Amino acid sequence: MTAFTLGEAFVVVLAVRAALPRELFELAAVEGGGSWWAVTRITLPLMAPVLALLLLRDTIFTFQLSFVPALILTDGGPPPYATTYLPLFV
Repeated sequence: MTAFTLGEAFVVVLAVRAALPRELFELAAVEGGGSWWAVTRITLPLMAPVLALLLLRDTIFTFQLSFVPALILTDGGPPPYATTYLPLFV
């Protein structure tokens, strides 16, 4: 399941990268900015909201993948819900 979310994130990042305005990169080339400058000064700042959202989503998925095995191994634990963690309620 983790590999699926990484592949999905890759597709989202590619789609966002393709949607960036080409004029900004042309202006950077005219002004003399190199490719590394364009990546750090244009591409990453414009993609930051999407990258932050993907980071938050992947962090939540990681927590879910680490807490669920404890629930499965203990069958929910002693009542009331000793090993039922917050991600399962969410």
